[in-house]
Amino acid sequence: MKRLSLLVKLFMGNLLLVSIVIAIGLSVSYHHLNTSYMRNNRTGQDHSSELARRYFQDLWPMSETRINQAAAELMTGSAMRLTIIASDGRVLGDSIADPSAMDNHKTPDRPEVLAAIEGKDGAATHVSKTTKVEYRYITRPVRKDETVVAVVRLAMPIRAIAEDQALIRNALFWTSIATVAAAAMLAMLMSWIWYAPLKQITETAEQLTAGNLDARVKVSGTDELARLAGALNDMRDNLAHQIRTVETQRQQLRSIVDNLREGLIALDKTGHIVLLNRSANDLLDLDKTDQTGEEFKSLVTGGVLDVYRKLMAAGEYIDSRIETPERGGQILDVHAARVAASEPGGIAVLLVLRDVTEISATAAMKAEFVANASHELRTPLATLRAAAEELADTDDNNPERIAKVAAILNRHITRLEQMTNDLLDLHLVEMPGAGPNLTDVSLALLTERITENHGDQAHSKQVELIVSTDTEDFTFASDTTLLQLIIDNLVCNALKFTPPGGKVECRLDAKDDYVTLSVTDTGCGMPSDIQDRVFERFFQAAACRSGDAAARGTGLGLAIVKHATDRLGGQITLESELAEGTTITVTLPIT
Repeated sequence: MKRLSLLVKLFMGNLLLVSIVIAIGLSVSYHHLNTSYMRNNRTGQDHSSELARRYFQDLWPMSETRINQAAAELMTGSAMRLTIIASDGRVLGDSIADPSAMDNHKTPDRPEVLAAIEGKDGAATHVSKTTKVEYRYITRPVRKDETVVAVVRLAMPIRAIAEDQALIRNALFWTSIATVAAAAMLAMLMSWIWYAPLKQITETAEQLTAGNLDARVKVSGTDELARLAGALNDMRDNLAHQIRTVETQRQQLRSIVDNLREGLIALDKTGHIVLLNRSANDLLDLDKTDQTGEEFKSLVTGGVLDVYRKLMAAGEYIDSRIETPERGGQILDVHAARVAASEPGGIAVLLVLRDVTEISATAAMKAEFVANASHELRTPLATLRAAAEELADTDDNNPERIAKVAAILNRHITRLEQMTNDLLDLHLVEMPGAGPNLTDVSLALLTERITENHGDQAHSKQVELIVSTDTEDFTFASDTTLLQLIIDNLVCNALKFTPPGGKVECRLDAKDDYVTLSVTDTGCGMPSDIQDRVFERFFQAAACRSGDAAARGTGLGLAIVKHATDRLGGQITLESELAEGTTITVTLPIT
């Protein structure tokens, strides 16, 4: 069965309600005359009390004699009684009684007086202690300079009301019965017809407004309320879907921005931060993680702020590379651009920061490497060219000269081969992304290889080579190629700089979780001012350090050792005293 529409329900309910109210109104209408009289009487009393208040407030201050006289004059010909009371409760004047014979009125049994003393209008009904007559009292505060200085109390005797008390009581009783019945019927009718579902719809709408998107209206039927509930639920579903979509996109965008290696800063037109990701926070070394709403100028100083100021002064975009001495010479590539802000507080400026310190250092290193390599290659190539030219001009009958030139060619070709091998080894240990190739390595095998590979070199230089270990049976995992490069370069370097009659000691040990390789020579040592540079590419000490210019190396050996140690996760230390010798120790973790 189809339910009636809301319009028909409201019409039928209102018609029924009006019919009942009219029937009750006709039966008790004559009682309303008395009510109207009482209302008019109260209105007159209110009006008279207000006039009395204004009268005394305009003429204040007044003497007590004048106050008492004025009270009597104002109430001439009136059944009402006027009393003027001081703020401390003393009676200053009364229209029918002697004020001096009246007690203090600032008492709890006169609540209307207490209310007026506190600055509020008061009203009460009780028996007067002076006249023993029941009055309806109205009080008004009299103010002077915003301070209550007195109280005007106007009393109306209610003898006439008392005489008709029985009639009024009956009228009120039946009127109350009718009113309560009508109210009950109205409440029941309205709740039954529309109040309950409408209340549920309202509460659901309030919950949606507060952000609770799980709230739904459960109203069945086909009338307008049911359709309204269905529309609200559909709106809730669409809104929840849109909010979830926006929130997902926002989180995805925030995740992308936060994980960018480049620092990203978005500012509004006033220069306040709208967005600042973690990389920018790290690059600028800011204290707080959330800088949203902060003024950009108050957080950033130096070159980045200068780029921003230049952009705001003139230009649509600026690309600049700045150095930050306060962060150890860090080099930042800064791209700043203006964008059109779609709304107040929207993004108006974008700054993208990129740390190019390593790139700059790599570029400088490459330039230095090319310069050093060119310098190192120039001498042997020039010598080879000269030797070749001399060989071309040499008479076949001069074997001594041919042998001399051949020796020169052999020596410099050997140097070129050595440099080429060292460059290949350096490339191997510096290869990005390549991890160590771990295999089992025995310390006993390493000691044997050191003796086999370098024994002849030590013997030819008349240098004593000592290889020792206390843990021959120890085996650990490491990259054999990288480990052999470390050992060969350290031992060769020590033998090269140790004069005849000297000693080179190579010791391998396993301690705790580390393997240590220590190579000590009794060579000339090195001054302290160059010890920090010996691991740089192509760096070499003075030629006198080897005692033989022909034995001069490529300057790449210790660089290879350093990078191979880093690749294996180890550490390298150097101790050297001039004219006493050098000790280089490599510590590798046991994996």
